[in-house]
Amino acid sequence: MKLICTSLRSVSAVALYMLLSLSVTAAGVSHAGTLGQQDTVKLSLEDSLKIASKLNSPYANLGSYDTVRIDQVDKLPLISLQQMLKGKSNSLYVQESNGEPGVEQLMYLRGLSFPILNASTGDDLQPQVYINGVPVTTVNPFVYDVQQFKSTKIGPATNVFAGININNIERIEVIKDPLNLAKLGPYASNGAIWIKTKGAKAGRNDITVNAYTGIGAKPAIIPTNAYYENLFRQQFYDKYADLDQRLKYPSFLADSTNTHYYGPSDWSDRYYHAAPLYNVDFGLSGGSERANFRFFGGHTRNSNPADATNLKAYNASFAINMAPFTWWTVSGMINGKLTDRGRNKNMRDRLEEMRYLPDLSVPIPPNGAVYQNLLDEYKKSIDDNLSTVIQGDILFTLNHAGYFLNSRLSYDYSEGRRDLFYPSTMLEGNNYASRYFGYSERVYFNNFLKRNFELSHNSALDVEVGQTLSFDVYKYNYSYGYRGPSDFIKVFVVSGKTSDANYLKPISGEIYRNTDKERIRIASYYSHIGYTLEALKVDALLRYDGASNIQPDSRWIFSPAFKAGYTFIDQGDQLFNHLKLSASWSQFGKSLLDDRFSRGPQYRVDIGWDNEVNIPSFNGFAVISRPYSQGWVGYDVKWPITRQADVTLSTALGQDRVQLDLSIFQKDDIDQILSVPIASEFGYVGAYANGLNVRNRGVELGLGARVLKDTKLGWNTHLNLNHTVNKLTALPKGNDQLILGDRVLKVGDRIDNFWILEGSGAYEYLSEVPLMDGQRLTADGIALGVGDPKWIDQNNDGRIDQKDRVLKGQRMPKLFGSFNNNFSYKNFSLNVDLYFALGHSALNQRSANVYDFINLENRNDINSVREIFFWQQDVDISRYPVYNPWSGTNPYRLQQDFFLERLDYMKLRSLTLAYNFPVGHATDGIFNKFTRVTVYATGNNLYTWTKFSGTDPELITSMSNYSGYALPMVKSFTLGFQLGL
Repeated sequence: MKLICTSLRSVSAVALYMLLSLSVTAAGVSHAGTLGQQDTVKLSLEDSLKIASKLNSPYANLGSYDTVRIDQVDKLPLISLQQMLKGKSNSLYVQESNGEPGVEQLMYLRGLSFPILNASTGDDLQPQVYINGVPVTTVNPFVYDVQQFKSTKIGPATNVFAGININNIERIEVIKDPLNLAKLGPYASNGAIWIKTKGAKAGRNDITVNAYTGIGAKPAIIPTNAYYENLFRQQFYDKYADLDQRLKYPSFLADSTNTHYYGPSDWSDRYYHAAPLYNVDFGLSGGSERANFRFFGGHTRNSNPADATNLKAYNASFAINMAPFTWWTVSGMINGKLTDRGRNKNMRDRLEEMRYLPDLSVPIPPNGAVYQNLLDEYKKSIDDNLSTVIQGDILFTLNHAGYFLNSRLSYDYSEGRRDLFYPSTMLEGNNYASRYFGYSERVYFNNFLKRNFELSHNSALDVEVGQTLSFDVYKYNYSYGYRGPSDFIKVFVVSGKTSDANYLKPISGEIYRNTDKERIRIASYYSHIGYTLEALKVDALLRYDGASNIQPDSRWIFSPAFKAGYTFIDQGDQLFNHLKLSASWSQFGKSLLDDRFSRGPQYRVDIGWDNEVNIPSFNGFAVISRPYSQGWVGYDVKWPITRQADVTLSTALGQDRVQLDLSIFQKDDIDQILSVPIASEFGYVGAYANGLNVRNRGVELGLGARVLKDTKLGWNTHLNLNHTVNKLTALPKGNDQLILGDRVLKVGDRIDNFWILEGSGAYEYLSEVPLMDGQRLTADGIALGVGDPKWIDQNNDGRIDQKDRVLKGQRMPKLFGSFNNNFSYKNFSLNVDLYFALGHSALNQRSANVYDFINLENRNDINSVREIFFWQQDVDISRYPVYNPWSGTNPYRLQQDFFLERLDYMKLRSLTLAYNFPVGHATDGIFNKFTRVTVYATGNNLYTWTKFSGTDPELITSMSNYSGYALPMVKSFTLGFQLGL
């Protein structure tokens, strides 16, 4: 509670400052209209129009040509920013790896700058999102440090950008120009998404109302029962099992009279339900040239037919502009969002949260009645997942005698809360409760001064100096406990007497607490000079950045950036209407989400249990100590940098009927920090060091055309294409190769290859096994025999080991993009949106688990969990050879080539039919006072063309595995309307 109150006081302090500033400014407006009437009387119509122009756009666009067409996505039931951006930029790859509403989704702008080694890596590679110039914070991945299992973050694990309402957005830019990124600074080292919401504007009241309702359809599946599983396993038992192995046949398959397993497989009737979708929002803006405002509010529900998952979002936004004087304007904005996530009931997620593994050898039956009993037990549990996001700023703009001064105070705050309770009936008589509260907070000061000098009638010089200062705080409190007093008391029970020696200690059961907090400060100073001579424009930027989470001797970094552009044709009337070529280069520091590197030598002491290192153990119990899992941080860790170059050609032909944007880029991320394995005698698993260099090169194409532009019949088409190639150019400490778990990094190769064994078929006879010096070929020290894979001994040393693995496939697409077509006839329009990705692969872990049933059932680890959706036919059994599953060589290990599958696909992402009613004073009828009346129907995720054997080639984890756990993409159908008055 103290933490919550402290956070609320922080929020209240900034909000109070903003409100007081707005109040003072409002008083200034009133004063200008009464006591200061002389200023009001002298205000000319021209000055009023200038003020209105400033007030209508207080948040500048950055001028990126890579913008999202809002009219292509504002009719779709999209719940997250990532879904809105998907396929709408020719440089941004969106990995929508789960159909569950509200889950985190990853974006990669212009390739991978760092190898994906663990669950937290993807968080470090995300582009920075700005909303009206406010850099938005996300959940810091340091929560993974206290998790044994990392399938999902502790806490609500809700996407910070879920629940954003597209109807409140005016413009979305994807920023990739090196100069603009350098101007934004270290936060934008992975690229930037620049969002401008609809702002206040002068004029008569403008009212908008938007709504849709629809349904998510149940997916078509083929349920199975024990009869199918028994038939599948019999081929292995008939071919390889001995008597002892036959006698140990699983009990749930051995008894064919057990109707729970061999009876009706009707679990899907309780697991899948038609899911409601709806949205309603309202916007109001108006005011005078001196003061105007905008209010927006909305509510959205997005659901998935699987497992009753849903996300409810509530949005509110208020913006105001005021002009106390002709030379002084003030703008303020507050955005608020609350999301309530109804998450899945997967057994794996529950056991990972509880850190407790029961006997997993017998799966839950496919019988609907038995599954319903489990769902009834869930009704006794509590699982509340609430997230709140607030952004606000106050912006002062002074424009006098050619000088333009902009001063802004911005604030971003997001918090997540999860209250969880599982009754004792769900896990061997042990109940479980946990509480999570975490927040991310950023206070951001930004000031700049600009001056334009007209040197002559065809030349000008723009000079700008500025500074930014940001204060970031990331914190969480996480407590979990077992064996509470009863299933009716669903909170922690502790001693509340401050005088008691057992103050805050549990009265019953066991409670464990984790907390962490990071503070990061970044200060920046920059100067920007732009020179224009007729069609030539040259820009130079110099900046100086300092960060608190970099070691003191490397804390400050100097960063230059340059850009030159030449407009060959502007508004021409020949074949080319527009032709411009620009080149840009920049170098600046990369921001870090971790502060451990600033503190010098350190380590983490892992004193805990073998299966749960985060539960401490002492007083005679065995403990675990070295090697320290977090690695050594030395004194020579410095700030990593990014170096980017871009050449872009933009042109328009045939009276702007064809528009083309072509970019060639190179992005070098240099001196990145990596934990390098060291000898275990040092007591550490690795030492953090600079020196990881990754280069991304690529080509981007945006091609748009108005194929038909008849007054009645129209056809507009747009194609986005991206091809990016990454390469590892250096490793720390001069290494040429590093082996990190199941990954190998080699200088000169890609960083997203798979490291796997190659093979084909099984040894049918012992005589087929190759001999080396009279000894049979071995795999990890075990001689190969009948039923073992024919793995290729790449180096012919008579052993199958890591040296025989090869780099194959890639995790990122070779080519991705979208193809959008809009057809119109009179007032009707039909929009067809296709999205595709080609050339990437994934390891089919779902298939590996199905075939590796012997090891999974005997190991009894988290991978042994079989959910209720285990009972469906979703594995193509014709693809895989029949090996001996009892072999000690682990024949169905995941890292081999026949589990590596291509993910090429094209998806009919949406189909939208709309009708625009005639509106305005020129029309007769009920819509003569409206500015817009549109009704529409949409279908989403309608069809996928692919050869992938799984359910959907998009449902791939961040580690590029197809686990089968992701909920399906929702095939939905909606009806809606858009009104403007």
